[in-house]
Amino acid sequence: MESMAGWPWNPHNCYTLLNVGLKMLLSQLAYVGRPDNTEIPDDDVPLLRLECVRFARALRANKFFEQGDACELWLAETSTNPLPELRFFPV
Repeated sequence: MESMAGWPWNPHNCYTLLNVGLKMLLSQLAYVGRPDNTEIPDDDVPLLRLECVRFARALRANKFFEQGDACELWLAETSTNPLPELRFFPV
């Protein structure tokens, strides 16, 4: 296994990039008002939303987690989601 000593990525910068991507996915995977140019099939939206929530829950344990970031926004989405798989997802 390769050592991480020479790893060129700053973990905080990586978290920031993930946060930006998750914020973009909030609008691209919205049930209402979703942009037409996402090329994401409508049938894939519920599963992708579930995976974003799972990812957000995993990232929340990260030391870079901040109130109001995309992880918190995704986790807040669960309480009002029409699908029971998301509405009752343990956050």
